[in-house]
Order: sequence, then C-alpha cells, then structure tokens
Amino acid sequence: MDERNQVRVSVALHAAAALAVAVLSPFLAGLGAIAGVLVLVALGGLVARAFRQKAKWWLANGLIVYLFLWLVAVIYLFNLGLL
Repeated sequence: MDERNQVRVSVALHAAAALAVAVLSPFLAGLGAIAGVLVLVALGGLVARAFRQKAKWWLANGLIVYLFLWLVAVIYLFNLGLL
C-alpha cells in the first residue's frame, strides 16, 4: 500500500472512531474522556504498527484528526441537548 492510501485509511479509521466515541460518551457515565483516550491510543498503536510508521506520522495522520472530530462532535451533541 502506498503512502497516500495509508494516510486515507488512517484518517478514515480515526474519524470513524472519534465519531463513535463521541456518540457513545453519554452512555459511559462520565468516563467518556477516558474511553476516548484509550480508544485513541489503541487505534493509533494498531495503525502505526500495521503500516510500519513512526509516532510522528501517526501524530499528523491520526491524533490530530481524532481529537478535532471528537471535540467537534461532542460540542455539537452537547448543543443539541443529547449530552
């Protein structure tokens, strides 16, 4: 798999995980942030290991995407009154 496809897969996986954790946050009884960080670390380790990349690559192609989408989704759901 070439570099572009690795980036696309990493961003898609992190985006889907961020949205899923944001939606599931109300059901985690106050542990949404902890669960979000655990999912981030686990997914990041799997993706970086699967693509044989270093931490710097994962920071740019996973961590930033995950944190941004997670924050946006939580704020959006909070403003809708769902959180």
